[in-house]
Amino acid sequence: MNLKNLKMISVGLTKFIKNDQGELVPIPLEIQQIQPIAGEENLFSFYARNFLNSAEAMKNILIQEGNGLELGNVPSFLYLHALELVLKAELFNLDNQGLDSDKFGRRYGHNLNLLLIDLESQGINWKENLTNDEISLISKIGDDYKSKLYNYANGIDHSNHLKIDVLTISKIVDTIVDNLKNHFT
Repeated sequence: MNLKNLKMISVGLTKFIKNDQGELVPIPLEIQQIQPIAGEENLFSFYARNFLNSAEAMKNILIQEGNGLELGNVPSFLYLHALELVLKAELFNLDNQGLDSDKFGRRYGHNLNLLLIDLESQGINWKENLTNDEISLISKIGDDYKSKLYNYANGIDHSNHLKIDVLTISKIVDTIVDNLKNHFT
């Protein structure tokens, strides 16, 4: 996809509600919402915002309903994928190495740890306000995420070692995102 001539993007907005059987059902709120891409916005940051919004919505369901096992590792995956896209967006804006977004994204794959290392090599302190335990945890999570263990709904399996504590993961991701925002403002 070439963003150079792209003036706007069409997206859908959906809300999930519980039906009488207790199942979550998607309800379209807005079929087409046009959002301009401007400034430092790129394809990575556009999608990161959507994944972060979805992760927050699922976290709110978990907090309100307390039915986390029904959602498995999906909320954690949404946060981690949003983090991947945020990190790619920032690195792409710093130095895209002459690559388009597709080739740039493929250079990193789903390697959160490599993205964080490259941000740090650019002088960006993504670790600020994180404890040593949280830094170690995001490194471990990064290894599992790179292996695509979060992509599949095996987080429901109680023998699974994946970290699916969405409150911890959301705190770490939010802190890293805030650190990036603070660096660039």
